[in-house]
Amino acid sequence: MLKAPVSAGNGILRAPPGAVLRFAVLIPHRDCLKPLRTLSRRLFAAGFSGAFSFPQTAPLALLSRPLSRGELGDLAAALRENSAERGGIITAGSAAPVSLPFRGEGQDPWDFTLWGPRLDLAVPAVIPGAVYRFPFPVLCAALIRSGAEDGGTDTAGIEAATEGLLPFYFRAAAAANMSLTALESGEPGYSFAWKLGEPRWLPRPGKRPPKKGNPG
Repeated sequence: MLKAPVSAGNGILRAPPGAVLRFAVLIPHRDCLKPLRTLSRRLFAAGFSGAFSFPQTAPLALLSRPLSRGELGDLAAALRENSAERGGIITAGSAAPVSLPFRGEGQDPWDFTLWGPRLDLAVPAVIPGAVYRFPFPVLCAALIRSGAEDGGTDTAGIEAATEGLLPFYFRAAAAANMSLTALESGEPGYSFAWKLGEPRWLPRPGKRPPKKGNPG
């Protein structure tokens, strides 16, 4: 049975099994993700169990509701505008952590961190329905939970895994809704199911965005 996440205080949500969390995410075109897939494989081989526990996207905001098609189009246009000075090129730079605004369920609730290349892209200041806006976007290569004994926050291990892979660059990307559900089965703290909505591709660099107010 699907459940709603509940507040754990300080703006953090608690996500028991079955809880559905909704995000707005940035998704690079799959042809651009070979370095990230290689990084996740290296991290998994190095003992990071959460290397494939979160989709290879960059979360932008935690949402109270999914964005409409029109809102996704506006978000895509804003993201392209934020990369316009670089000709629309987005750089996936050095590996960095970013905290997720929810905790797992258990006797000692887990905190979660995403590790991956940080993007040189500002998160738009206004995202409809946002209850939490990420300070900067990180493409997920691995999900790490607090108290993990499988690699933990071994930053040296993460940096070693990135050798020869970062930075990389891309233009083609999309904004999309994403739902994330904590599963009752599987490895505790690392078992999630997710669904990505229809993507809205970022406009071609230099192309004038469509007028706002289109129906969603």
